[in-house]
Amino acid sequence: MEPMKIEFSRSGGFAAPAMRQKVEIDTDELTQTEADELLNLVNNAGVANLATRATTSNRPDEFHYRIKVNDKGVTHTATASDTDMPEALHPLVEWLTERGSEKS
Repeated sequence: MEPMKIEFSRSGGFAAPAMRQKVEIDTDELTQTEADELLNLVNNAGVANLATRATTSNRPDEFHYRIKVNDKGVTHTATASDTDMPEALHPLVEWLTERGSEKS
């Protein structure tokens, strides 16, 4: 199976520079259980469908997220903020945020 690669970034928040986060994940570097979990989260979030959706909030005190998924040579990038994030995207953002915290 070809690996999925994800670039995740979080910006904004009250302490913007201190809360900035960026993580790159390659499913080849995860355990099979983690890779399966991530694949399910990406599929359930519908990242490909969200790629055409624009972020509507510009509030500097909230977090803004960017998720770039490269799967089988196809890349989709989704953006969202705390106030306009679709419910289906929450579990993926939480997983990626937690993973980013572990790597820092």
